[in-house]
Amino acid sequence: MPETTSVLFIRQLQAGNAVGPWRQFCELYEPFIHRWLIGQRLSESDAADIRQEVLCTVLCQIASFQHNGSVGAFRCWLRRITINQLRRYRRRKRTEPGVDLDWLAESLAASDHEVHRQFDVEHDRYLLARLLDSVRSDFAPLTINAFCMTALQEMSPADVADQLGTTKAAVIAGRSRVLCRLRESAESFFADDS
Repeated sequence: MPETTSVLFIRQLQAGNAVGPWRQFCELYEPFIHRWLIGQRLSESDAADIRQEVLCTVLCQIASFQHNGSVGAFRCWLRRITINQLRRYRRRKRTEPGVDLDWLAESLAASDHEVHRQFDVEHDRYLLARLLDSVRSDFAPLTINAFCMTALQEMSPADVADQLGTTKAAVIAGRSRVLCRLRESAESFFADDS
């Protein structure tokens, strides 16, 4: 579900005349970028530096971003910026004495496809978790648990119903209501708030 960033939201960022969309972008993506960089075995301070470089690059280049209509086009563009900033960091640090970043070079060079896949999976998980947190209070804990078990853990509605002591129909109906609310939440998050 969280595979796309609204084209309208991207256009608002590109217009550059409102603080709201940029604040929303930072609120949503800054923690994700930082967490992904930490996952690349960087220190907190190095991850923070690279994260700032990524955000500056996005700010400078968003006007030239062309959405090609493909699902995940913005995510791929953001991933490319993030990985390129990580590579620049590695090149800068390589000249410092006592800094061994061979593990980073190997990670980026040997498995570009795996790094891309990892970024995409973490991106989608992060956005879904943020959206789920935003709607959690709208539902009973049982409904949220049933949704997580069927949608995220891919358990069958019958198994979830047995485990939670409810009916299969209630599990399916609850999942549908949560999905609908998640879509609404995503649309409203990326809607113009200015």
